[in-house]
Amino acid sequence: MAKVGEGDPRWIVKEREDATNPNEWHWTDKDIMRDVRRGLDKTFQDVIIHDAADGLYKFQGTKVVEGNCTANTRKGKRFLMYEFSATFKFNGKVPKEGGGAEDVEGVVKIPYISDENDFDDFEFKVTCNTGGGSADRALAQRVVYSACKSVLKKLIVKFMEDLTETWTKGPLRSDSQSTVQRHVLKDERSSGSSKVKAASGETAESDTASAGGQASGENRGNIEQTVTLNAPVEIVFMTFVDRDRAQQFTHSQADINATPGGEFRLFSGNVTGKFLDIQANKQIVKEWRFSDWPAGVVSRVTLTFESSFGQCKIKLRQSGIPISDLDRTKQGWNRFYWNNFRSAFGGNIGSVM
Repeated sequence: MAKVGEGDPRWIVKEREDATNPNEWHWTDKDIMRDVRRGLDKTFQDVIIHDAADGLYKFQGTKVVEGNCTANTRKGKRFLMYEFSATFKFNGKVPKEGGGAEDVEGVVKIPYISDENDFDDFEFKVTCNTGGGSADRALAQRVVYSACKSVLKKLIVKFMEDLTETWTKGPLRSDSQSTVQRHVLKDERSSGSSKVKAASGETAESDTASAGGQASGENRGNIEQTVTLNAPVEIVFMTFVDRDRAQQFTHSQADINATPGGEFRLFSGNVTGKFLDIQANKQIVKEWRFSDWPAGVVSRVTLTFESSFGQCKIKLRQSGIPISDLDRTKQGWNRFYWNNFRSAFGGNIGSVM
């Protein structure tokens, strides 16, 4: 049995330098939210919602798509995990008495689309607030809402079926593996090794540009997220201070010295920092940085834990994040913590983007 704070090597999955996952046994994931946004916008372009005596109405792409979607591999199985909201634009022509038509515009919003929900159950809201008179907009809103009960479901179901088919075929290289390869490339550059450069598929020049594109004087931003999990606070808290649990939930190497002033390395060294304050099962405060941030650039992470009737509520606040890395940081918390927690325990991670 491994000692407290030490990882048993039999249970630790090490990142391979060739970024392969034999037989797709170990957990890998790939952020495909960009594909979701592009695909939905294309799917909903110039699609007829309703065409009859009470008007012609068409979808005109997406207005906003927010959330997360990952393609995953585990124990030889391929699947998607997703949780996002989507707002679609539409326009229409409302017939006028005596001929002609009034042009109107509006949106159809689906507030929650999740792999945990049946497509028969998703809710949507229609708003029409541009063009025509109030009576024209009210009519358009009623007609579009009624038509969307079938049209919207067909479009979303077909899109998710196609997306699933696309991302559950062929080899899947995780985002975390790609990141590890970039950092291996940096380490090997000084030794003049070309073997790792070839394996990574990236050039030294492109990697230098990526790491150096962030000025130390860049504006900073903050993240605030709240999630509720169906698990005791003691178990959830240990994930952030115990090496073995951290490796299990992030699916990568970690080193953690969970004492005030103690340092940590997560995701095979891609995230580093030190603990500033630890209050068991209540609060963790730490300095946190990506390893490719300029020297001296750090953010501050504060995690507070609340226990109630067997559930654990986590409040995250992270301040001092370079603006150019806000999205990467948000997606990291979602993919490597909140989604994994939800899969293990269940709960509500809400809209944390």
